[in-house]
Amino acid sequence: MKGLTIKSNLSIKNDSSLLQSRLERLFFCELNSSPGLLGKGSRIPEIIHELSTEEIPKAINNEVAFLIGTYETEITLVASEIILSENEYGSTDVGIYIDFYWNNNNKTDSLSLTYIED
Repeated sequence: MKGLTIKSNLSIKNDSSLLQSRLERLFFCELNSSPGLLGKGSRIPEIIHELSTEEIPKAINNEVAFLIGTYETEITLVASEIILSENEYGSTDVGIYIDFYWNNNNKTDSLSLTYIED
């Protein structure tokens, strides 16, 4: 039986699109909604629905910092900004902009993620 042989000098590429997909799942999947990972999830959807507009940015910033610090080992958060906008259905859309650096090479990068309510 053949398997994967890993040789020395293995380096893992910093893939922003893969990171963006992971962060979208991490930020926008509610607590207790992932089979097998019931303790993992985000309060961001709950925050959007339960807090007043003035309280949302600070609460989401805190949640983003907690989630990245707890679950995302490849990056370190430098800063985040939350932008709220009302969509055509009268619901609140949330833009999350993060600046971070990759832990394996200290290269800085940024991503934007959007939560759009129907």
